[in-house]
Amino acid sequence: MNRIGAGIFAIGLGFGATFGAFKMSEYVQTQRKPDERLGSIDFGKYCDGLYGLGSTSVNMSNDIYGWVCTYRSKDDEFTVVKIDPEEACAQLYPGDTYAKADDPRVETSWICIRGTKK
Repeated sequence: MNRIGAGIFAIGLGFGATFGAFKMSEYVQTQRKPDERLGSIDFGKYCDGLYGLGSTSVNMSNDIYGWVCTYRSKDDEFTVVKIDPEEACAQLYPGDTYAKADDPRVETSWICIRGTKK
């Protein structure tokens, strides 16, 4: 009986430690310094999150403003939806974020910043 009790205690302790680690990770992600660069916008990942793995991100105008998601609807209709970089940052990086293009001449220069847009 002593082994069973010790095993249950160990399992409980393991679950508790794992839960604590996840909570701490969440806390650290939302407590970053304002205006911290979080990373580039992965438009493909953004489209996958909204429209499923069959979707694709495409730049239609060869500038920073031409990004769209393309996918086939349930009716097998080809659909194109313009991407809002601010919404993409909000989905990809939890907390207060905004989008900024490092170089407006380079279509892949969108990054996400922690904080509020000034």
